[in-house]
Amino acid sequence: ISAFLKGGGQVNLPPQIQGKITFQKVKVDFVEVPQPFNMPYGEMNFNNRSVSFFSSGAKLGEVPMELKLVLEDFSDPNLNSELKTKLNLALLGKFVTFPEKTDLSGQADINVKAYGKIKRIGKMNLSGRVDLQKVVVSTPALGVPIRNLKSGLVLKGEDMEISDLSLSLGKYSLNLQGKV
Repeated sequence: ISAFLKGGGQVNLPPQIQGKITFQKVKVDFVEVPQPFNMPYGEMNFNNRSVSFFSSGAKLGEVPMELKLVLEDFSDPNLNSELKTKLNLALLGKFVTFPEKTDLSGQADINVKAYGKIKRIGKMNLSGRVDLQKVVVSTPALGVPIRNLKSGLVLKGEDMEISDLSLSLGKYSLNLQGKV
């Protein structure tokens, strides 16, 4: 931890604060999550108006992830965040409860950003991309499993563009492109 504090001769002014906290070999075990979060290196920089954080080489279980956060203007906080990960969808069952006899597998490559005012978190801007490959979903409610689901999802603000979505459902197949 390194920090710098600079104050003036006047008591009414807040002191100037600036610093950096580095994290090395962090491991967090969550009660509700069966796999630990490991972060070989992380860094937090801060001053009177903002705080930023980034991680390097972090993993949740075996899932690699990069995380960047910047929080500015503490009186009306504005958040900029970025998440990059390559997720084996079969691992979601360890973190999320699915209906009984539901199986999920495949790959999701996620590179998304969220930014906006924290007070209006539901209206934050989203951008980035989620690519799904070789996704298989089986659940009793479907009767037959969804196979070979693949798609590129591009997020832009409140819009989502769907490119080359394709899947097989029993003897049927579906191809779709669109915008939501």
